[in-house]
Amino acid sequence: MFQSDVQTLRVTFKGCSFPRALWENKPAPTSQQDFDPILWSDPATGRTIVHLLTFAANPAVGESSVTDNDGDLWVPSKGSGIGSGVDHQTVGGGAYNPSALPAAPHAYPNAVYYCSQALVDASCARNDDGGINYGPSTITYRDECGGLHGHVKAGPDGWVYLPNKGCGGEQAAVVSGDNGLTWKIQPVPGSTSGGSDPSIGVDKGGKVYFGYGDEDTKMVVTTSTNHGATWSQPYDVGAKFGLNNVAYPAFVAGDAGRAAVAFLGTPT
Repeated sequence: MFQSDVQTLRVTFKGCSFPRALWENKPAPTSQQDFDPILWSDPATGRTIVHLLTFAANPAVGESSVTDNDGDLWVPSKGSGIGSGVDHQTVGGGAYNPSALPAAPHAYPNAVYYCSQALVDASCARNDDGGINYGPSTITYRDECGGLHGHVKAGPDGWVYLPNKGCGGEQAAVVSGDNGLTWKIQPVPGSTSGGSDPSIGVDKGGKVYFGYGDEDTKMVVTTSTNHGATWSQPYDVGAKFGLNNVAYPAFVAGDAGRAAVAFLGTPT
């Protein structure tokens, strides 16, 4: 599924050798003209959550909807816990950290996080019922990092990661180990701030993959097995192609030890 301002598009592939694509518009009831729409599907349950960036300061404003049947039926949320901020909203989620479970019972198997930045700082709010009701927001960072952040990801152990392209001149993962209650900045030593967001992937073994445009000239990958406390030696994945200008990494991870990063690059 794909989210635009006023459309939620569903594509179904039919056939095997030469699959045909059937595109249908299944708009959420909260779809409207906005500035930065986002969509996330929970791979564990199949639930899809869409969210709009409307600049609304009131988190009760209907900006989000959820569906369990790929858009045939939508349920509007009751707010996002925080206003939609200025830019770079993101929604994601995954397992709870069992050592820091929320006190109240939760009606959905996974935690859902909505994050957005507001010029100087950024905030995240957690949802425990699959995208309908969000709890209070928590500041993830203030002026220690640049306002814009990447997309929130959660690992199988419940740790949550929000990447940022500029924290004290370095790129970093802003990390929570208590289901979004508190956050810590884990910079990548020796990295240099870039102009586009870094991206994080977390495999089923809990290994974190961090891809970033180092000073926008090198696409670098580093990994961590201890939630960003330390990082592996950075590796320039574009060097053999002679790349000198890179942007927009997107990381995805699967089984333990398996991950891939896509990005734009040019030798000019």
